[in-house]
Amino acid sequence: MSHQKLPTTEDLRGHIQHVDRRIADACARVGRSPAEVSLVAVTKTFPPDVVEAAIAAGLTAFGENRVQELVAKSDAIPGKAMGGEITWHQVGPVQRNKAKDVAQRADVFHALDSIRLAKRLNRLVGEAGRKLPCF
Repeated sequence: MSHQKLPTTEDLRGHIQHVDRRIADACARVGRSPAEVSLVAVTKTFPPDVVEAAIAAGLTAFGENRVQELVAKSDAIPGKAMGGEITWHQVGPVQRNKAKDVAQRADVFHALDSIRLAKRLNRLVGEAGRKLPCF
């Protein structure tokens, strides 16, 4: 990414409008309301500055593939689990030794793949007095 121009808020607004139109068209084809669809911007490899630009462009849900990036970005821009306004989605797989970070920082987890991880996450978020929606 260091050699590429990072997207500006205006660049992102244009991309979001394009994606929103595609979502609306797809929903119209299947008789579904676009209000039922959530757009999650995966920010893998992009720095927090780009997340800030995306927030300014109107996005509120962001996904990370790697737990280390979720930790770094949620430290810079807290999600709802940490008292912020946006939602962080952990979209990649998680090893049990990283479950605590996901339990503390993720608002949604998309890659639940074992009962052992489910039990560990359930215990950790329960201790924090919250729930973690999982897919």
